[in-house]
Amino acid sequence: MDEAVSFWLDNRNCAGTKAAQIGNKVLVLYRDRYYVIEGGAAQTRAGKPLRFSASSLPKAWKLALKGKTPAAVTSLPEAELAPRTQNTKRERKKAEKTVMTETQQEKVPELNVNAPVSAAKPKRKSEAKPAAQPPVAANCPYCHARHEIPLEKGKSGKPFFIPCARCKKEFAVRFVQVTMYQAQVAGFQ
Repeated sequence: MDEAVSFWLDNRNCAGTKAAQIGNKVLVLYRDRYYVIEGGAAQTRAGKPLRFSASSLPKAWKLALKGKTPAAVTSLPEAELAPRTQNTKRERKKAEKTVMTETQQEKVPELNVNAPVSAAKPKRKSEAKPAAQPPVAANCPYCHARHEIPLEKGKSGKPFFIPCARCKKEFAVRFVQVTMYQAQVAGFQ
């Protein structure tokens, strides 16, 4: 079917080759795309013309291209025109509840009422003390004396002042977290 067919597509008159026909609808090949023409214009959905590639053609049109003429179809169903998408949502399967039988209940040993109850208190995670973090070493910028400063003192990241134990001069310290905390020091005079 190498007939030339002219039709309206995107507000202009186009000419393509007739590929197949079912009833009053014609399948036209134009610029490597297939268009369904009805009444001299391409069918549209949401204002855009319906166009198909060879792999996305509806089944009825694929049969018509092979030469097998299906019964005259007055209108193709909406589901067949739209490209099919796979449902990605999986259906959840509910597990069935197991029901205990009477025989299983009889096998459970009864507790001795007079037996002393061991009062083992389970430890909560909130009661556990956090591991003590090692102090951060800082050297005095004036006399290079080493100072061990507890991490809690400057954990906020803000600088603070410490007097040197050896030379009695004050210097600024700020904790910086690398792999462990390190102290940056600065002297003032």
